Amino acid sequence: PGFPPPTLIAQVVPGGLASVEPPRLAWGATGAPLAEEILYRGLALGVMVRLCGLPFWPSLVAPALIFGLAHLWQGETFADTLGVVAITGLGGLFFGWLWRAWGWNLWPPILAHAGLNALWSLYDLGSNAVGGLEGNLLRIGVIIGWIAATLLFVRLRGAAVRS
Repeated sequence: PGFPPPTLIAQVVPGGLASVEPPRLAWGATGAPLAEEILYRGLALGVMVRLCGLPFWPSLVAPALIFGLAHLWQGETFADTLGVVAITGLGGLFFGWLWRAWGWNLWPPILAHAGLNALWSLYDLGSNAVGGLEGNLLRIGVIIGWIAATLLFVRLRGAAVRS
């Protein structure tokens, strides 16, 4: 669910593939998601919940907010910056939920994050995390796919535990 088929994306995004430098794509689609998920979900949220025993939902907010603030540099105007912080902060909540729902496994949020970043870079969906209509529709589609896969995983895992 993290990487929709390119033919589907080509139907949604009229501009097609963007020209992107391979090092920038490699960092944006692999290095940054890996580092950010380890830092914000694995370490920050993990320490608060798994080591300190704090409740998950309240603990989820601080790392997500810091994650959003870490993307301040993307905004060009005040309103743009608020949008970037809000969207990336919501992304932090989503990635944290994925991490928990998949049994404290960091791979699902890493793959979801990497997939979203790769799509954003490959299809030039916006100069920052706010993006435009096509980018946000695609983002919503990817998130719905991850939610569906996660709910199915949780249901199957629950059935396996009960049997």
